[in-house]
Amino acid sequence: MSTLTGMPDLCREQKVAVDSSGTPLTERLSSKVDQAHLAVAAGLAFASTVHDQPVSLRLDRERLILRPASSAGVGSAIVSEPGAPPPERLLAGLWRDGGPVLAHPWVPGTPHFANGVVVAGRLHLTDCWECGEIEEDNRIRLTSVLNVWPGTTVFELLNKSLQEFVRVARIAWGPVHFEAVVVADGTVRLVKCSPRVAGEPLSTLCRELGTIDQAAALAVGDPAEAIITGRRPAPGYAADYSFIVRRAGRLVAIAGLDELCARPSFRRIWHMPTPGDRLTVADSGESPVATLLLRADEEAVIRSDIAYYQTRNGQGIFQVADEG
Repeated sequence: MSTLTGMPDLCREQKVAVDSSGTPLTERLSSKVDQAHLAVAAGLAFASTVHDQPVSLRLDRERLILRPASSAGVGSAIVSEPGAPPPERLLAGLWRDGGPVLAHPWVPGTPHFANGVVVAGRLHLTDCWECGEIEEDNRIRLTSVLNVWPGTTVFELLNKSLQEFVRVARIAWGPVHFEAVVVADGTVRLVKCSPRVAGEPLSTLCRELGTIDQAAALAVGDPAEAIITGRRPAPGYAADYSFIVRRAGRLVAIAGLDELCARPSFRRIWHMPTPGDRLTVADSGESPVATLLLRADEEAVIRSDIAYYQTRNGQGIFQVADEG
């Protein structure tokens, strides 16, 4: 136990969140169904229904978002349009792990990631990210994140709203990673809470900005104080951008790679396949086969580059040959 803040050593060593008894919350928060009940109490819930089998779904009335109860990964949701339901293979895949599926009407808004550390039941957000997406083939595929600065309306809205989830879920100490939608009416809807540190490259992007991330906050004696003092006037913007693989096979070339890397905000390649590599089509909404890291002083510059990459992503950048 930390003598400064009461933060259990487990939170720092394993980078997980715990309740007031020191029990890790990984198991209790593993189901989106359980989280949906908590979100209702926190005022952050979608109008969700729970389905144990596909036959109970009504897919002919409105645009629906369908999510498996398991919270193991990002991008597992599929989209159903009235009169154009997803293919049977996609629907069946939602129940692959045997758990129920949540369905809710589509809500207009902007998806975000929000990361922070809970200290004595109080949420301190370290970093927030606006998510960019491409929707195709009944999938919503994550393509980019762009930082949202502390002090902005969105950042403070997320901090205040997600604090309510922390309270009702009885999260006492440790790191938390949220996926949420900031709705057009100025409210927040929770997609998922993971009682752990966020995945890369978010911490790397924090370092690009010179701001504190979850791991750095956990490494000091007083995370709350470190987060507060680590905030400073926004020194620019950072983002990542990932390209989608739509056809499996052997990579022959990447179309226009030089042009992709010549954009004003391009900082470096995070990862990129090389000719001869075998590419596969991801069975989820996230496909981080090729990712660029971006950095710019001006928000307009980095947003312009993200828009350019979105167009190139839609056209496809991977030239692939069938494997014989």
